[in-house]
Amino acid sequence: MKKLLLTVVATAFFVSCGQSDPAQYVDPFIGTDAHGHTFPGATTPFGLVQVSPDTDTQGWDWCSGYHSSDSSIIGFSHTHLSGTGGADLGDILLMPGAGAVKLEPGTKADPGSGYRSRFSHGSEKASPGYYSVYLEDPRVRAELTATPHTGVHRYTYANAAEQYVIIDLRHGIQDNVHSAAFRQVDDRTIEGWRRSNGWASDHTVYFRAEFSRPIRKIRARIDGVDTTGVQAGEGKRLVLAVCPDGHSKELEVRVGISMVDLAGAAANLQAEAAGLKFDKLEDKARKLWNRELGKIRVSGGTAEERTVFYTALYHAFVAPNLLSDVDGRYVGADRNVHAKTQQDSLPNYGLFSTWDTFRALHPLLTLVQPETNAAVVRSMLRYYEQTGRLPVWDLHMNENNCMIGYHSVPIIVDAYLKGQIPDSLGALALEAAVHSAMQDSYGGLPYYRSMGYLPSDKENNSVSKALEYAYDDWCIAQLAKELGNDSIYRVFIRRAQFYKNHFDPQDGFFKGRDATGQFRTPFDPTEISILGQGDFTEGSAWHYRFFAPQDVNTHIAMLGGDSAYIAAIDTMFTSASTTADHSPDVSGLIGQYAHGNEPSHQVAYLYAYAGAPWKTQERVAEIKRTMYTVARDGLCGNEDCGQMSAWYVLSAMGFYPVTPGSGIYVLGTPTFPEVTLRMDNGRAFTVAAKGLKGEGDSKNIYIQSAEYNGQPYTKAYITHEMIESGGKLVLHMGNTPNTSFGSAMEDRPVSQIPTDDALTSAKLLEGVVFEPYLRDTLHVFGPTMVVYPQLYMAEPGTRIVYTTDGSEPSVNSPVASAAGILLMRDTDLKLRAVTVDGRISNTKEYRFYKSLLHDATVTLDKEPSAPYVNGGAAALVDFALGGNSYVRPQWIGFDGENLSGVIDMGRVRSLSHVGFNAANEPGSWIVLPRDAIFEFSVDGTHYYRPVAITTADSRTAGSGAHYFGTSVPGGVTARYIRFAIRNGVLPEWHIGAGNPSWMFVDEIMAY
Repeated sequence: MKKLLLTVVATAFFVSCGQSDPAQYVDPFIGTDAHGHTFPGATTPFGLVQVSPDTDTQGWDWCSGYHSSDSSIIGFSHTHLSGTGGADLGDILLMPGAGAVKLEPGTKADPGSGYRSRFSHGSEKASPGYYSVYLEDPRVRAELTATPHTGVHRYTYANAAEQYVIIDLRHGIQDNVHSAAFRQVDDRTIEGWRRSNGWASDHTVYFRAEFSRPIRKIRARIDGVDTTGVQAGEGKRLVLAVCPDGHSKELEVRVGISMVDLAGAAANLQAEAAGLKFDKLEDKARKLWNRELGKIRVSGGTAEERTVFYTALYHAFVAPNLLSDVDGRYVGADRNVHAKTQQDSLPNYGLFSTWDTFRALHPLLTLVQPETNAAVVRSMLRYYEQTGRLPVWDLHMNENNCMIGYHSVPIIVDAYLKGQIPDSLGALALEAAVHSAMQDSYGGLPYYRSMGYLPSDKENNSVSKALEYAYDDWCIAQLAKELGNDSIYRVFIRRAQFYKNHFDPQDGFFKGRDATGQFRTPFDPTEISILGQGDFTEGSAWHYRFFAPQDVNTHIAMLGGDSAYIAAIDTMFTSASTTADHSPDVSGLIGQYAHGNEPSHQVAYLYAYAGAPWKTQERVAEIKRTMYTVARDGLCGNEDCGQMSAWYVLSAMGFYPVTPGSGIYVLGTPTFPEVTLRMDNGRAFTVAAKGLKGEGDSKNIYIQSAEYNGQPYTKAYITHEMIESGGKLVLHMGNTPNTSFGSAMEDRPVSQIPTDDALTSAKLLEGVVFEPYLRDTLHVFGPTMVVYPQLYMAEPGTRIVYTTDGSEPSVNSPVASAAGILLMRDTDLKLRAVTVDGRISNTKEYRFYKSLLHDATVTLDKEPSAPYVNGGAAALVDFALGGNSYVRPQWIGFDGENLSGVIDMGRVRSLSHVGFNAANEPGSWIVLPRDAIFEFSVDGTHYYRPVAITTADSRTAGSGAHYFGTSVPGGVTARYIRFAIRNGVLPEWHIGAGNPSWMFVDEIMAY
């Protein structure tokens, strides 16, 4: 692919007549209700500080600390996430108070019991760089503004007396404080720090707070001990009440923030806010926003459309966050402090939600924020240099390994191919990308590399991971090709086709496929993978049915050609929406299309590849109209660090990057009569939609014809070269489809792996030795059992070898025969397939238990919790194990309840061991039981010989199934077994500490 050139020069300040203040159209409250997870407070473009109100710190809809359903505010903290599905930050909380000092926050049910205050949404105001609210309990008008490193507060009290400001270093959003400290520097200044762990495993924020009036006294509570007049302190739970001197009703507090050290916080404050009053700083923040928002000018449209557009652009410029101090120092992913150098002077950024943002946010940034995006890419490469890996989901230099893929790669490759990072970094970029794709410890990659697909019995979310790995691999191939590295290109252009091995031609869906080669059965394409289990990530087979952006045209052929492909997309939009319980990420539904989460985001644009761009125009218009509004719940799902908004910004301009790294943008339908992008190379690109009139359903959404720079233009796509060269694209719009525009083969967008490199699924699977398996076999048995190993896919002459003692089978191990394998005791059976030429498969392992409970009945004291009732009591003795996936029907679940009951073995038996299986998935709020007690009886009335079973620490035990058992000293004779397996609450280290936990139990065993 020809390298796309873009000369990055100084940022141009671009405004147009009537649009010198695009910030007037921004409503930061959009997304603060429902599941948008945005915050309404003050920030600057990509700034470190987001000073914003916190209304709660617990619960999924409080990931940003604020939700519009609340009516009281805890206070104003200085760091916030924008639209994420995980929670953290909320560092350095300030809250004005009046009257008697309150050092505890109080509760939502009783705000007056603490410093929390009631408020009315009618008193709130927010605009870019500004937030204000009237706090009813202390009778204070609180106003906030920001610089990149500073949060600025102005409090106007109703009374001049008995004023104070809380600084609560205990406060955080779903995190745990390790330690905190403060020191009074002088009569107006306090500095300190807060170190915590949560979604970010090691997070430290330093602050320096300067008060506009002298500090009269400080009252502190440190680890439960109250002191007055203290000037310094350190502890795990630290809160201050700072009482200012004087009798003015107005108080300003400037809070400088640094991730490096106290000196950095002081320098940041000095450089950005020293000597400046609140109004001046607010004005500077608004000018910063107008400069950045003004890079895209829209003309016409309704007031609501302009508000939706510029609010979306605003949200797209909130993250990533600047982590460097004003002197260029930053804390790297290696936890060391780094300084900028002449050779490496770009600022460092963090907060990379790459699974979300590679799709639209970063392609948007390449158009209107190339300098910032280049610094982000350099930050990602530094991350690799410092840790040996590229970030997956970085939270301020903490890798939380949330989500899947290695999607730093398309972000880096797209920017490199557009000429936005130096050629000198090309080799490093390729090295880092290849390394990410070759890790042995990440997401099942060894299986993916060796087998050509990702076995569903080896890795959760296997289909989503394999499809996304394949796209990332295509990006690596493009970078290798650009750099002239043919050997790496060959490896990764082959891997880019591994998506084909998850495609089932029987029904045209990508499916889970186990290590034996079998596709998932039974299969329901609408089934949502819940809580990280299943074959898909936050979605279903429908949501991933069309994810092959690197090879769309081949996928069209796999589905039967243009007509069949178009019909398949139509069916996605017209099928009944999911109505059963499912992940809250699956939202914004149109049929099976889910705009509230990212996997579906490109689907509406795929019609154009099959010759039906008018259908793209129709669906994109519907999505824009129904999924984005000016209400507080105006986002249909998580904002996800700008991705949800970037989709709208690009789509409103009339085009979208289906395949980042290709330089192609598929045409959709514009929202405005004219949109102009002013790029940093000094050029402007305009999209003019002639004849676009009416509102909502009456808008003329269909392209009839087009011209580019005055010449007829017939294609259903544009290129990055066209945009960066500047010029004007005129689209003539109508209210009926022109089915011929952009539909000719030569006018369609193309995304296809070259014919010379294309391979069939059969070719990709050549040489793979599939594992043997046992069909429909119980894993717990009575006196004896015979099992029959089989092969689903195998080369002629392949044999099955096995061991029964837990050792690894080799080519010389016993060969399984048609007579099967006889089991007479607890057995660890391992199977492998061996080809005629000695190639050997991975090991398939089965654990069998001989139990006395093969004809027992169970009576429970309390039924399992919905929806995990499954087989109920019988599931505990059905001789079927659920394995490592707690969503399988063999498991039963209890929400905050204990599991207790009685087993009747039918007759008196002698036994010497009892035990049970329990699941551990702390990320899904499932932890191991606290302990268990088993007792025995002959008559069912008198129980004796109780034995206790201890479990393990859920934090270190690892995910999946765990067996806990104990011997019965000397053995016991009994007919009845009474058991109590005790649940508990989520432990202190858990993000939901103190809340009820789920407990999942499978088989109870006795022998």
